[in-house]
Amino acid sequence: MSRSPRDEIIRGYVEEVKTYIPSLIQGIDTLRKTPEQYHALEEIHRLVHTIKGASSMVGIYGLSYIAYQMEEAISEILSGAIPLDHQTLDVMRFTVDQFQKYCDDLVSKGVNARAMLTETALAFRRLKNLPQEEDASALAQILENIPEYEGKTDAPQETGDDLPSAELMEHFYEQAEGALNGLHQAVNAMEKPSGYEKNIVRIREALIKLRNAALTVRLTDFAQWLEGLENFSDRFCGNVSEITHDVVAMLRDSAEMIELLIANPEEARSEEAMSMLEKFTPPLTPPPTPPLKGAPVLRFPPPPFQGRGTGG
Repeated sequence: MSRSPRDEIIRGYVEEVKTYIPSLIQGIDTLRKTPEQYHALEEIHRLVHTIKGASSMVGIYGLSYIAYQMEEAISEILSGAIPLDHQTLDVMRFTVDQFQKYCDDLVSKGVNARAMLTETALAFRRLKNLPQEEDASALAQILENIPEYEGKTDAPQETGDDLPSAELMEHFYEQAEGALNGLHQAVNAMEKPSGYEKNIVRIREALIKLRNAALTVRLTDFAQWLEGLENFSDRFCGNVSEITHDVVAMLRDSAEMIELLIANPEEARSEEAMSMLEKFTPPLTPPPTPPLKGAPVLRFPPPPFQGRGTGG
């Protein structure tokens, strides 16, 4: 029996995620021995970000949100809000084990997505010393748009074809407004280079919150636009020496664009928005360097003509 295109996509996605797991484990082991090697933490952050994005793109939202829990915690480690100690590394390793189990179950028997996300979210809440009496309300918010099961299962599936409820959209606007305020504050605080290191992390955190809020209500075009800006900001986290006045100006312009897109998310595909998105994406290859003035221009002979054969 042939597999459906959807099954093929999921299997390819699972195999890709599994290739990241040995590197994640190795990075955590490195940090246990030498916590000061922050390049290992940055590599873990990059891989987790990739898992989150890939999961969202193929519609495996439970694993995407599990990865988001870890990504958000790493951002707080990098900003100094969470210490990089054995407890933190234990929770990170637990989450990597969740990645492995999720992938294994996804293609075999199906995943209880809400149960696994609940376990992970509670582990990170304890790590952050968040009050237990607020667990129920926090989990309700996290699980609001997550299907109970994902993958191969006979359990009823949520199709996700219906439009978000009015309550869900209201919640989106509340989250978006809070994240946008944080984004504006961080951008405005980057007037001087002394504020670059702290505030580029704050900008990235605000973008993550905005993108996940957009995904919750299935504003995929807006979420993809935000991901482009998020990847742009990633280039400067831990590398603030590359931040220029032009970069700060782009971040300021993008914050104003986000404010417009929150009110009109369908404009994420507009010419103006797409033109700005192109500026966030570096070219795959640098533009050719023109020859020095007065230098000889080398001209190579053309390749031999590859025409049709004349003989039989």
